[in-house]
Amino acid sequence: MTDRRYTLSKNERLCGKKNIQELFNEGSSFYFFPFKVYYSFNKNKTEGDHCALFTVPKRLFSKAVDRNLLKRKIKEAYRLNKPQFYNIPTSRPINIAYIYTARKMLNYSDIESSMIRCQKKLADNILNAQNDEEKN
Repeated sequence: MTDRRYTLSKNERLCGKKNIQELFNEGSSFYFFPFKVYYSFNKNKTEGDHCALFTVPKRLFSKAVDRNLLKRKIKEAYRLNKPQFYNIPTSRPINIAYIYTARKMLNYSDIESSMIRCQKKLADNILNAQNDEEKN
């Protein structure tokens, strides 16, 4: 698992109503423009890949074409920058949801730079949470 490929496979996507509901109900969150990020440790698995969910609200972008274009840009930014994120030592896999909150479409370079900074902030939050768990 040390050699990561730049792919986004099915087992790296967050699926299932129960898992998604658990993430939004019990997970932590933070806001980093243009993303609202929810994250939690996966209680069901002890090993494996982190799972990610990408959403663009229908009330912000009523046309499916626009929503799909934004989701493709977000997934691409995540896929190309996830090897740095996977270097974080964690005890369990993490479920992550990225919700796009900007009211206008951003270009890919803006989304990618925000994704990189967002992943750094998420890594800091995860390391802090793990340190708090170890102290207790």
